[in-house]
Amino acid sequence: MTFDRLVELSAAVLAPIVAIVGIGSVIASAVHAKRLRKDALFDRRYAFYVRLRNIWLATGTGAPPNEDPYLSIEDLAPLADEAAWLFGEDIAKHILDLDRKGHTGSPFFPNEDFTAPFNRYLQL
Repeated sequence: MTFDRLVELSAAVLAPIVAIVGIGSVIASAVHAKRLRKDALFDRRYAFYVRLRNIWLATGTGAPPNEDPYLSIEDLAPLADEAAWLFGEDIAKHILDLDRKGHTGSPFFPNEDFTAPFNRYLQL
């Protein structure tokens, strides 16, 4: 077997192997990018939820004295707009339904009716 024939044979064998490795690398990269996007969306959703939860806990029984203990539509409309982008219309509607309502119960934990709609979105 001559050297030229050996190079030709090696190229014929290695070309599909290199192609398969390249395709595997592209697939792994796409899966990783999808996971990163999902993680980033979860982080943004959770940060929004924590911010909204803190606002909610500061109403009702947790409101400072001499302040209106309820949320108004002026407070909720910007939050609902942001929630529509992050979660969807169901969470935006849930936020708008909090108009003229306030938190009751523990000053550290929101009510189940407040947190229930978020459970679907805040799972890893």
